[in-house]
Amino acid sequence: MKVKELLEMNAIAGYGDWHPGENSLGFLSLNGLERYYTKIDDINTGLGVLEFYKINANHHYVLGRKVSKNVSTKKGIEIEEKLEVILKMTLTPVEYVGQSFLNVDEVEVKSNARCYGIALQMYRYFLKELKHQLMGDEYQFFGARKLWAKISRMTDVTVDIIDVSTNSYIEKNVIVHQGSDDWDYDNRVWGKDYSGDMKDVRLILIDL
Repeated sequence: MKVKELLEMNAIAGYGDWHPGENSLGFLSLNGLERYYTKIDDINTGLGVLEFYKINANHHYVLGRKVSKNVSTKKGIEIEEKLEVILKMTLTPVEYVGQSFLNVDEVEVKSNARCYGIALQMYRYFLKELKHQLMGDEYQFFGARKLWAKISRMTDVTVDIIDVSTNSYIEKNVIVHQGSDDWDYDNRVWGKDYSGDMKDVRLILIDL
């Protein structure tokens, strides 16, 4: 794979001496973390305490834990400490309906860490701790739909529906639905077969 293709596939690959890993989102060197990232917090999760970083150049974020890796060098195999990436998020600042949001472009969780509610926890962290209101992306796949449906049922936040093409509200303080099957979705918000038919209809997450 060409370097350019790798960077386009994985935004964090361009920063911090990133290396791929089996069944994971890869590993970042500690030198790369120090050079390109700012540590935001230590966050207690279902996997234990994880370290949360932001890339200095933009709104790319990683959540991970320090691990020891065997690394091949000229001297042979050496042990090096790296950050194993458990979650990565890419967001873009936008403004609609007179408010500022971070549009959630991408959220990816390590495949064997998806049962701990880490993505949901980080949505709430951005809202409650970092004071960033969030907006759903124009394409919401099954996992994201389930997450938004769960968030919309929480009593300490509100989810509204807006139309970005007209910069106006459609409905406020909604509970959205996504069932256990792909086809059982909320047609106020999402289109059939993950099409772009409803791409201008977005969900926004606001703190109460």
